[in-house]
Amino acid sequence: MKFNSSRSQLSKLVDPGESGKIFSVVGIGQSVMALVSHSTFGAVYRLSLDTWPSAYLTLVIASLSLAALSVLIVKTIDKR
Repeated sequence: MKFNSSRSQLSKLVDPGESGKIFSVVGIGQSVMALVSHSTFGAVYRLSLDTWPSAYLTLVIASLSLAALSVLIVKTIDKR
C-alpha cells in the first residue's frame, strides 16, 4: 500500500500514544479519496466520452501535479 511510508514517517513525528489517531485519520482519508476519485473519474469519462475520451487523463495529470507541488512545499518548509 502506498501510504505505509507516510504512516511510518508520521509515527516518528508524533508521540507514541498519538499514532493511532493519526493512522485512523489517514485511513479515513484513504477511504474518502477512493470514493471521490472513482465517482469523479467515472463522471468525467461518461460526460466526455463522445467529445474527448481521454479527458480523464487531464484530471490525473492535475492530481499528480498537485501532489508533487505539495511534496515540494512540505520539503521546503521542512528544510527551514
